[in-house]
Amino acid sequence: MSKINWGRVVLGGIVFGVVFGIFPASYIPMLAREWREAFAALGGNFPDTTPAFLTGAAAINVAIGIVTLWLYAAIRPRYGPGPRTAAIAGVAIWLVLLFANLSYVLLTDLTVAHAVMLHGPSLVAFVVAAIAGAWVYREASPQSAAPAREATPAHTGKPTP
Repeated sequence: MSKINWGRVVLGGIVFGVVFGIFPASYIPMLAREWREAFAALGGNFPDTTPAFLTGAAAINVAIGIVTLWLYAAIRPRYGPGPRTAAIAGVAIWLVLLFANLSYVLLTDLTVAHAVMLHGPSLVAFVVAAIAGAWVYREASPQSAAPAREATPAHTGKPTP
């Protein structure tokens, strides 16, 4: 079994973050009004797209991408390389984050519908971004993973002194 190529995991995580960051632009505007109302009912504000928010969101997306690509690399020997395995990794991480987001329902007055409203559409984004990140992932080459050995002389059939 080869070792995980951490450089490619990070690169794939960055690709994941970029691809994943594009998707909310397609569905957040449709949900923003309902989310603003839900946040206002809780006495809070819906985050605006300030540079600080966008920077933080991008960093979180890359971090989630690195974890997703690590999972892809870890399950790749069992499921094989490719988009199916990447989709499995993406769905697995999406499910973990769904349960984490649903825990906020228990802590606040948000409804399950509010939590699913934002997290549900991201399933497609997780799968597509995981496949994009996995596309750049390659296993570490056996030469780079194996320790260097000294060359041994060929056996000549004569006893060595």
